Amino acid sequence: MSLKSTLKWQGLIILLLAQFGTMADNAGVSVSATSLALALHAQMSQIAVANAMYPLIAGSFMVSIGTLGLFLGWTRTFQIGVALLILAELIAATTHEIAIFNFGARSLAGFGASFLIPSVLGLVSVLYSGRDRVVAFGAIGAVVGIANIIAPMIFGFIIDAFSYRVAFLSLCGFFVLLLAASLLLPAETHKEDLKTYDRGGAVLVSLGLLLFSGGLMQTSSWGLIHPINAPITLFGISPCLPLILAGLLVLIGFWRFEVSRAANGRACLVPVSFFATPQIRAGVYMCAFMFFVLGAFTILGIPYLQMVAGYSAFETSLILVFFPVGMVLSSLGTPVLFSHLSSQMICRLGMVLSALACLIGAFGITRDGIGLLYFPSTFLIGLGTGLIASQASIIVTEAVDQKLASQSGAVQAAARNIGQAIGVALIAWLLMFSLTDDFKSDARLNQNISASVLNDVSEVAAIPLMSNEDFGNAMTRLKVPDNDRQTFFSINRDARYDAAHMSWLVLALLILISIPLLTRSVPKHSLMQDKQTSEGGTSAI
Repeated sequence: MSLKSTLKWQGLIILLLAQFGTMADNAGVSVSATSLALALHAQMSQIAVANAMYPLIAGSFMVSIGTLGLFLGWTRTFQIGVALLILAELIAATTHEIAIFNFGARSLAGFGASFLIPSVLGLVSVLYSGRDRVVAFGAIGAVVGIANIIAPMIFGFIIDAFSYRVAFLSLCGFFVLLLAASLLLPAETHKEDLKTYDRGGAVLVSLGLLLFSGGLMQTSSWGLIHPINAPITLFGISPCLPLILAGLLVLIGFWRFEVSRAANGRACLVPVSFFATPQIRAGVYMCAFMFFVLGAFTILGIPYLQMVAGYSAFETSLILVFFPVGMVLSSLGTPVLFSHLSSQMICRLGMVLSALACLIGAFGITRDGIGLLYFPSTFLIGLGTGLIASQASIIVTEAVDQKLASQSGAVQAAARNIGQAIGVALIAWLLMFSLTDDFKSDARLNQNISASVLNDVSEVAAIPLMSNEDFGNAMTRLKVPDNDRQTFFSINRDARYDAAHMSWLVLALLILISIPLLTRSVPKHSLMQDKQTSEGGTSAI
């Protein structure tokens, strides 16, 4: 192998390690649910915030911060992101407060990712072209799956053997090593003038995305319209809906601001022409959809395994291994085996497999855990998202020139994280709303429950997914008599199963409905064929 080739793939290895690290961070939080609940006295709604905070902050700042790579250099922003993640993991390992874990460590991790992830995608677009770029994006998609295989196992083992604090401290060490390795990345020779940076657009898009995603994320805690545990109310309703609407208004203002700048010949944070291309929009939709499914699967599958079935963190990672295996196989195998198929066909097949996985998953859970159908459902959802991962980024970058290809990394990364935040928020809210409604309805219909106890239960704003132990503690706090406790245990057992079952079915329906809407502008030809580009189809290194 020549020195040139060695240097080319050496850079890709560093980028893949960075992608692995960010995915490992997310996976680590997912399997830490029970440990966080016990060590930090956290409720399910707070665990949902822990899962959503990273994509919320990352997605909100991904466009504004991620485009700084054009001005500071992608390698520099890569290093800034890694440094912030080192600090975030250190805080996560040492804090004793769930609020600090969520709004300190997880927020900082998301902010670091807003530097790091666009830098990874930007560097891929700068360093590779032609067939090499297809391979690089396929490898990044595969690493998402690999991280979901290895990271939960490592985290689960460390959590069970030691504690979640040791697990996050280990991840901190990983990022320290990655920071040292980043010194081997090449520095770009051309950078944009920082004076032309669109600061007004950066403020508007970050504020708009933060309000919109923040409102969505808190729906399971504060309620969408009817307030649950909301710190304030606006005109008697939860602040979530006003936040969502305010975010949309700010984003509309951002777009008008960008159109005005473009009309005056000034540089824009996101070029107006970028979203005028249907293929680019389709690629962004695919980026968001893939992580929407991942987020929904995380918040729906993992808590049920741990809180209902009673599996440990390591046992959970072993059960879920079918998902990343499927994702790795389809991400790596698609460019090799199915390069002749159109991108539209591959994306649609991926969405169909994801919907089928959710349908099977609905019948793969039981009232006390999971059945045999759960395993093929996790494998199919991995295959489906892996197919989409093999196409999403290349759909965008093949529609723009070299400069916009590197700049598009921030938009792609923002779409991924916003999609994940929406998936987590939507399913968490749906699960809690359905569980609460089913529980209260069944309680009212039960003739064995005394009127006074039933009145106390009816005043509880929301009933989250809980383990039997946590549910027993909740009944103790409500002073439920012993003769009613077994009845409530039975009602909760049925309600949480029915809520999870319905959530799987709704997720499948949403996926099926979105297929014609999101894939309409995906190219009807293959984007994976070996072809010449403006650079001659060779690496930029």
